[in-house]
Amino acid sequence: MAAASVVIVAVIALFLAGPSGSPTISFRLTSYAISTRDIVIYGKVTTPTDHAVNGAEVKIYRTVRHRTRTLDEVRTNSKGLYRLVLKHLSKVTLHEKIVIRFDKRRYSSAIRFIARPGHAYGVSVHLAQRGGLFFLPINSY
Repeated sequence: MAAASVVIVAVIALFLAGPSGSPTISFRLTSYAISTRDIVIYGKVTTPTDHAVNGAEVKIYRTVRHRTRTLDEVRTNSKGLYRLVLKHLSKVTLHEKIVIRFDKRRYSSAIRFIARPGHAYGVSVHLAQRGGLFFLPINSY
């Protein structure tokens, strides 16, 4: 029983002290009605430690008949914030692509959502750390 306790403590120590996995991009989408006929897309881009990402590339595009058309693009400000206003569109499926440069690496991902005129869409983007994976061989049972 004592040997099993030592193995469990060792596994927990490896998990806590070991390296974390590479970051991945996660999105959070919210929406609400606004008083204009525009489509407003805004958000904040943050690092795994919740710091703002300055200069992240945000591109809004749509695909029609297998052709991609960029509607607007912007970079985040020093607070990690961005805002885009799309005019003269009806209900449309939009794609938001984000490119983040962090720790000398480039991360990119996209989200797809249906947008309607007269609505604002908050798309928060977080560069999240993934957990590491450890393999501890057990020679005896």
